[in-house]
Amino acid sequence: MLNRRIRTDRSAPVQDADSTHGFLPSRIFPQNSDVESVALSPDGRYIAIRDSEGFLDVYSLVTGRHLLDVFNSIFSVNNGGVDHYCWAQPYVHPFNIGLICAYTDGGIQAIEYRSDGAKWTAAAPIDAHYYGVTSMCIDKTNNYICTVSVDALRLWRIDDDWNLKLVAIEKHDFDRGGCLLTGAFFCGSLLYLPIGGKLVRCWETGERILDRRGDLPLLFEITETFVSPDEKWLIALQPGGGGHLYSIPDLEHCMIVLGQNEIVKSVSFMEARRAFVFGDPSGAIHIRSWETSETLFSLPHHIRHGVAGAVHSRTIDSATIIASGTSLSALFDSATVKIWTDSLSNPPAVQISSPRINTSMRLGTGAKKIVKKILVVHFPTCVSGRAVEAWTRGGKPLLGAIERLKHQTCHMPRMLPSSDHGRSSSDPLDATLVAFRA
Repeated sequence: MLNRRIRTDRSAPVQDADSTHGFLPSRIFPQNSDVESVALSPDGRYIAIRDSEGFLDVYSLVTGRHLLDVFNSIFSVNNGGVDHYCWAQPYVHPFNIGLICAYTDGGIQAIEYRSDGAKWTAAAPIDAHYYGVTSMCIDKTNNYICTVSVDALRLWRIDDDWNLKLVAIEKHDFDRGGCLLTGAFFCGSLLYLPIGGKLVRCWETGERILDRRGDLPLLFEITETFVSPDEKWLIALQPGGGGHLYSIPDLEHCMIVLGQNEIVKSVSFMEARRAFVFGDPSGAIHIRSWETSETLFSLPHHIRHGVAGAVHSRTIDSATIIASGTSLSALFDSATVKIWTDSLSNPPAVQISSPRINTSMRLGTGAKKIVKKILVVHFPTCVSGRAVEAWTRGGKPLLGAIERLKHQTCHMPRMLPSSDHGRSSSDPLDATLVAFRA
């Protein structure tokens, strides 16, 4: 049984208004372990975060609240942790979203987020494979899922009741030759799976069967694959470093977009720009043109030796959201997930985190300046500017100061955007500022 640790209940606010090419940091989610992957929901309101220990958590990007811990909230049996997952959204009323999870024992499970009751419901886990799932992908309709294991490839469909129905199965009839069976992906109704170092097999799934269309040779080996939102382009990562851009569905027009010395964990296409985002050992995440291979700009996730290798991007109503997660933490670079957006109409909200937040988290320089400004300008009777200067200069965490100072709460008008489903606009956690008095 995995030992679940206490999670942060609400994200830390970001008050730094500096932008990079129009992008603003909007939230920071502290993590207890390094991040394996991040995924933004199709509607851009939620983020799923899987860490290196196999825990999967969901947060709201609107309120910063922690909404779901799959291990503690959903598990009915010990499945050992989440290996793969994807967001799903069947095109049926009321158009709820949910997660499809693949566990280390080969089981899969559908988890629905009900918009009417603001709660998660889960179907019973299905024993999909005898062995662990090596790859999983979902088609653009968010209805059909492919799972791959060493025994077979299976095609599933989500029905109206969020149950997974097995549509087709195909046993592997090729010599794996050390192939990891990773990097499966959809392009329309076509399904692809790398079956060798430089070979990809293709099936047609339009008739709810696996109709084999042939094997496509490649010039380079493939480990992981990432498809553009318009399903015209594919970036395939090489084992050991580097990556190439292919046109799909024919996997032609290959060009280098990542050098062999660039060790990249994941990439994500940016729909509003002809570019993709990735993280590298520099600690920053980079936005690079896939037409010219020129790095357009970078966003500073870490400033020392941490690596933000887990990335994902979505464009919702012309606003681009980027999520970056710490894949390798370091001294003074703790594991975090940062949310960036180029929507200037929704600046970061000023809020104080729930008292259940991890007290080891420290506020950044920009956050301290904003807190100081609010306390001194709006609450001059609560605290003196000199006291705040001493507190910020010493780098003391906000909640740690409670032990040294008396405090009072000052209620303010609500400063957050529209709430999540079922979230009251009068929630005091959203409308209370903690001020200190010496």
